[in-house]
Amino acid sequence: MRSLFILPSEVISHILCFLSPRDVIRLRVISKQFHDLSYDRALWRTLYRNARLPRPPGPFLSQSVQFFEHTLVQSERLADSWTTQPMEAVSAVGIRLQGYQSHSIIVDGKWLVAFDEPHKMLAYDLDYDGGSQPHQLLWESASEIYSWDACTVFSASELLVYIVFNTHTFFHVGPWKLLEFRMDGNSFHHTLTLNVPTRNRELPVFICGGNSPFSYIASQRLIFDTETRLFYGFPRFTSAAAPSDSDSSDPVTWVTLTNTHIISLFYHVDRTVSPAAASTLFQAFTIPTDSLQVSNGTCVLRLTHEGAVPLDFQDLDLIRNSIVNSLTGVTSIRILHQHFEGDSLHFSYIDLTLPNHTSTDAVLPITIDSHDITVVNHVPLNLAPEKEYHIVSSDDGYVRGLWIFGVPGNGSLNSLADALIMRFTIDSSRDKCVVVLGQISVPLWEQLERPTLIQHLLFDLARGMMCYDRNVTRGDDDDGPAVVTYIK
Repeated sequence: MRSLFILPSEVISHILCFLSPRDVIRLRVISKQFHDLSYDRALWRTLYRNARLPRPPGPFLSQSVQFFEHTLVQSERLADSWTTQPMEAVSAVGIRLQGYQSHSIIVDGKWLVAFDEPHKMLAYDLDYDGGSQPHQLLWESASEIYSWDACTVFSASELLVYIVFNTHTFFHVGPWKLLEFRMDGNSFHHTLTLNVPTRNRELPVFICGGNSPFSYIASQRLIFDTETRLFYGFPRFTSAAAPSDSDSSDPVTWVTLTNTHIISLFYHVDRTVSPAAASTLFQAFTIPTDSLQVSNGTCVLRLTHEGAVPLDFQDLDLIRNSIVNSLTGVTSIRILHQHFEGDSLHFSYIDLTLPNHTSTDAVLPITIDSHDITVVNHVPLNLAPEKEYHIVSSDDGYVRGLWIFGVPGNGSLNSLADALIMRFTIDSSRDKCVVVLGQISVPLWEQLERPTLIQHLLFDLARGMMCYDRNVTRGDDDDGPAVVTYIK
């Protein structure tokens, strides 16, 4: 053992980079030298960058060693049994909310951002195990909050949390507000408040983010850019690749946000021919360099690429973020497509290739290649007709997901106790996707008290967390609190 101590620290650190995160932690008990090196920030940045696991974007300067360690260890623990064993609840934390936890989000695997009706938005500390969860007040409104939603967005170097809400006073719906919070260690810092330019205040509030510098306010069809801090609308629909009978001025049915582009999808069925022919149009947009405000405080996105295929693509998820070739400027994006044909679940992926765009006006073609991955036959939809899926993916293409097949209830599943779950992983970092499927099985919920009356389900599949609200009537003591469960 003494021979190990004469090795320079730089050599030992280099060797540690080839170990798993949990092995690095185990070496802390060997000696003070190993203990000190195992907390080295450069080491954990390397481990995080090279991990073949689903994980949030990074490493960033704003992310701590503790963040790298906890995220990688939790994701590695999940990987051990994700497709080989039934889902199991390890422990649970009950949080009594004053408002429904719909639209809540789990941030960094540590915070549950939720609504405390009728005026407050709070962040609950999920790591605290000393009883009632401490919380941080994020926002308090003078008027009753009518509708709200939240998302996380990863800018170039940090994690941001965005909340959009409106208020209600005497049957009058107030203006929409956007709040920005930056994460600094173990706290949220409010850094921005903006009025959202709206077409109709009565529409439901819905915002989505992801591993990109953009957020998408879906009901208003607006993109918010974290760098320019401006709102962008889509230009009036036009396409040289669209079907000739397309005359809709707002046809987009799906939007995904990447590091480089906003990708929209238009699904079309041509009923002028027999049999009717389905086609899908992909369009790519960027933030223009001359972001001039046009009207109502909104700029306009620039259409850069488009392409159409005679196939039906509707339920899609980004599974590998934009990769830009440093020599050619070509951008590659990979998307997962899952769909049912009868009781068979089909997995396929779509590769989008966008040539380098240098002109400000030309719309370049997108190359669209679709590839089958696998088919799951005889899904028991007759026993559990309600279905939903959840996935998480890293920028470099490591995917963890699950399908839930359950009994229909009020708004979602009636009972987790009656659900069937199929878990899967996909490695899309290579030229071809490789999927590993688990068995469709009954989860093990022994650690949960009455996993019934499910209102909403929320997952953090990178770290193994599930949140659900089993309260049907808020304030009824017979109903349990919102439950955050740690799973494996």
